[in-house]
Amino acid sequence: MIPQVCPMCFGVLKPIETKFKICPCGFQICHWCLGKILHEGNCCPECKRPYSKRVIHMVDNSSDSQNSEGCSYNSDRERHGRELSAEKIQYLQNIRIIQKNLVYIIGLAPSLANESLLRSYSFFGKYGKIKKIILNSNPELVEKVHSCCAYITFESSEEACRCILAVDGCILKGSQIRASFGTTKYCNFFLRGIQCTNSECMYLHYMAKEEDCFTKKEMQERQSEFYYRTHPNMSARSTPVVLKSLDSLPLPPDSPGSRQRRSHM
Repeated sequence: MIPQVCPMCFGVLKPIETKFKICPCGFQICHWCLGKILHEGNCCPECKRPYSKRVIHMVDNSSDSQNSEGCSYNSDRERHGRELSAEKIQYLQNIRIIQKNLVYIIGLAPSLANESLLRSYSFFGKYGKIKKIILNSNPELVEKVHSCCAYITFESSEEACRCILAVDGCILKGSQIRASFGTTKYCNFFLRGIQCTNSECMYLHYMAKEEDCFTKKEMQERQSEFYYRTHPNMSARSTPVVLKSLDSLPLPPDSPGSRQRRSHM
């Protein structure tokens, strides 16, 4: 049986660490990394949910139990202090990881290249809490393709999925927009085993699932698989794509207003 490894520190998980499910999303990490997260921010690195009080209580009890068995903090820390080889770091620096709470939007009309506007409820604010928006409105690109693109980071993967299902293929302000999960990279500090001091760093600080990782070459050679991984199940779309030009984005598929509108179609 292949041992389960902590995606944040690469240490092999102990039996007690695999049995206790610490988050509904299934992201499992070792108790040492969990204790560090509880001290720094108390949110799951994968889905951003706050950890429950029972998880905090479990970690406290686990620490007491380990100390009684002669497991010191330093020996446990040493187990998690492994360093990646230079070759492995170089390889991982070229990996692109599908980030399930990040939405990549292309085809936005140049008139919409405004962060405050895109955050508003008339546009992407209706799909969930937005953490960050990065706009690519390079004048040369806009002049060439008459559109701009945006990376929108939501609080959760559910909100990002809701956004994609609602807006992909819609015509907004006369321009058809396409939406998919965006990609990110590993934080260089994380790869070198150094604590990242950038509180707003949007890169990954844990090892991603293998199926979500692609090199640039693989993104081209495995286009069908990459498309499948970056687009939520489009059969789950509860409303047809709106082909007429809109001045604002449609409601989320699961909203009462959206259901009421469909009942009158």
